[in-house]
Amino acid sequence: MAVVSDYLRFLQNKTEEEVVDALLAEARRAGFQEIGAVDSLSEGDGVYFRRGSFLAVAVIGERPEGRVIVSHVDAPRIDLKPRPFVERDGYVYLKTHYYGGIKHYNWIGIPLEIRGKVVTVEGNEYSVSIPTIITDFAPHLDRDWRQKKLSDAFDPEKLEPIVALGGKNAVLEKIRDEFDVDEPDFISADLKLVPRVEPELFGVNREFIMAYGHDDRSSVFASFRALLDADYHAGMSIGFFVDREEVGSTTETSAASELLDWFIIRLLEKTGGSGSYSQLLHFYAHSRVISADVSAGYDPLYGELYDKDNAPRLGNGVVISKYSGVGGKALGSEARAEYVAWVRRILEENDVPYQPGTLGKAGKAGGGTVATHFSTRGSDVVDMGAPVLSMHAPVEVVACADVESAYRAYKYFYEWV
Repeated sequence: MAVVSDYLRFLQNKTEEEVVDALLAEARRAGFQEIGAVDSLSEGDGVYFRRGSFLAVAVIGERPEGRVIVSHVDAPRIDLKPRPFVERDGYVYLKTHYYGGIKHYNWIGIPLEIRGKVVTVEGNEYSVSIPTIITDFAPHLDRDWRQKKLSDAFDPEKLEPIVALGGKNAVLEKIRDEFDVDEPDFISADLKLVPRVEPELFGVNREFIMAYGHDDRSSVFASFRALLDADYHAGMSIGFFVDREEVGSTTETSAASELLDWFIIRLLEKTGGSGSYSQLLHFYAHSRVISADVSAGYDPLYGELYDKDNAPRLGNGVVISKYSGVGGKALGSEARAEYVAWVRRILEENDVPYQPGTLGKAGKAGGGTVATHFSTRGSDVVDMGAPVLSMHAPVEVVACADVESAYRAYKYFYEWV
């Protein structure tokens, strides 16, 4: 249970930068060096590169081929707008914009916390951690409201947490006096609303974990821990921890960023290669990749939404998702049968429990992962991660056994000859 207890502590990190801070601190304690600080690399050396909420970590293995696991550090949440403060009839609220695929009603009437930072033009940085809530109305008032369609009943513009009584100017004056931060400084802020809940074991046998952000921090933790714990590195072991997956992977910290290519080029150069574009493509073409992402676990309460024969169950092990996409597998990736068989062999010869998984019924469900960004680079890639209940809700559920299964799967992936 050491993996589970460590994962519970890791889940205290609730924003992308907090997650990357924690990973980087652990990598440094393990002796990893910033890649720009070393002239050459040999077998066993560990290096990293960070940019904001993006982190790349690598251990040089015996062979030049790549063993790459990529996971995403972001999770659905609600962000504050650049001018957040608004006064409404004697209350002060914060204007927001939701991030990722959330059900708006899930975030109303639960304990929340504003986490993140404000950066002033002078370069001063202030960390923020403030409890709050998005209020709900009494059931005695909503007879007409109940007649609305669910899609019309919850206006995302009303996902505003309450922060004070009185006027907006008094709030801004207090912030200015205590922190020397003015209203325009919130233009250069990264402030997020996240659930103010503690990760916790539950179930008759304490077999479940309830927490915010299992998607995809269960994969982040398990793959990072696997890279550090691997007894042997068959190839060039790389862990990419990327941002913005939940909104399409479209920034410099995402899986679509050329920072990934740059990091690999530096690895090739520092291990004696040319680092040319041709060598980069050769590296991708001869690399094996795991897109470490969770899968929607089967929930009997909503069984009609699933293909029960192909839906993964909690407690049955890590999930192999051969393909992703929507409709007729559009905008997704699909692993070659030979590669899936190779991954299965690793799992079976090391007694790692696993199961297949698809996302809902054909034509009625679907989604994508970062796997597409590696398949288009020419690598073999398959999705593999723990099954999750209540995916994208403020509190998600995984089984302890599946977190351990994912960790062991990723570790043997790095080690397998």
